[in-house]
Amino acid sequence: MGVPQYPVTTFRATAKRAPNGIPRTLGLVLEALVRVLVALITTPANVVTWLIFRPPIPLRLFLLTRIVKYSRSLTPYLLARESRVEASNKPARPVVPYNGIDKNITTTNVTVPPAKHQPAAPAQVKPVEAYGFILTPNGAKGKGADKAQPGEKIIIYYHGGAYVVGHPLWTPFALQLARDARVRVYAAQYRKAVDATSAWPAQLQDGLAAWEHVTGELGFEPHNVILAGESAGGHLSVAVSTQLGQWDAPGPGALALCSPWVDVTRSFTPPAASWIDYLEPYWGGYHIPSLVRYVTPEGERSVLLSPALAEAGAFDHLAKGKTSVFVSVGTAEAISPEIYALITRLKGDGVKVSVFEDENGLHIAPAFALFQSSPKQYTKFAAGVKALVKDIDAANKERAKEAKTGEASAS
Repeated sequence: MGVPQYPVTTFRATAKRAPNGIPRTLGLVLEALVRVLVALITTPANVVTWLIFRPPIPLRLFLLTRIVKYSRSLTPYLLARESRVEASNKPARPVVPYNGIDKNITTTNVTVPPAKHQPAAPAQVKPVEAYGFILTPNGAKGKGADKAQPGEKIIIYYHGGAYVVGHPLWTPFALQLARDARVRVYAAQYRKAVDATSAWPAQLQDGLAAWEHVTGELGFEPHNVILAGESAGGHLSVAVSTQLGQWDAPGPGALALCSPWVDVTRSFTPPAASWIDYLEPYWGGYHIPSLVRYVTPEGERSVLLSPALAEAGAFDHLAKGKTSVFVSVGTAEAISPEIYALITRLKGDGVKVSVFEDENGLHIAPAFALFQSSPKQYTKFAAGVKALVKDIDAANKERAKEAKTGEASAS
């Protein structure tokens, strides 16, 4: 399992120039000021734009996307700031209020050692302890950091944030998944790619640490684990499962991918409808160089970093392991073409894939939907996750039947 999957040319000896960010407090203050200024300057014009063109999203959501879009394009280095909270075991101050979603959910903080099996990495990026938060809803079979119960399922959740910002509990997304699926959720923390020691594959190292803790220390069967995440978290879910497959190690029972970011090369052209999305025009301007500062062009196109560009057979391990995949994608997402490319490749390799296509949906719309009065996109995503649990049960029965048949043949 310790054989590197990368050719030796994948990593550079020295880093490419990349933003290192600025102190968190100063960054927060400056970012807040810029967002206020952007809102004051652009809101009247954007109201007129909405009235004239009538984009297929509510006015308040359109204004929010404009503020995020333009303020981020003006403050890329602020968003690439290094944050102790965003790479630690400290609870986050929610960006959006939980509104009672966390009621009757117990949170257990955990610190886990580096994974025993490590991906290839440059010398500057070393494995470290990783952190996580185990969310236990009422009705779950197990509790906190207790050992897995027979047949118990668990979700390992990797949050989004372009690999440079974020915290697994900065939105109620993971909490809601725990409550609705009624299973424990391991909300994994990972390092943000904001300095020379936390570039890729630091995130994969931390993602594998979460996997080994859940399947090792907690004792969950790999096929009873769902890897889930939005945006960069969706990418990390695919990367962890791919790395396990390249090691011929048992992989997860399912993947739940919400608007997964699956191409760091920016090889796909955004659709015309993406003018309403908030990822344009800054998408990739600062966080990709920070993430791949040690990676060669060859490495950027590898299946671990750009699974949308994968060749035939790259996901045979998922089909062989009976891993089901659920993907949600918005047709107005700037990165929707790469998501569709991933879906096509998965299906071509024989993987069972179900898709929720959100007409005129924005990037990670199911997560945004939690903040609206009618969270229909989230409801669809939650239904997809629940369906994955049923798929896992069906696959487990099939495995048991195959094992029994094999025993009978051997005797």
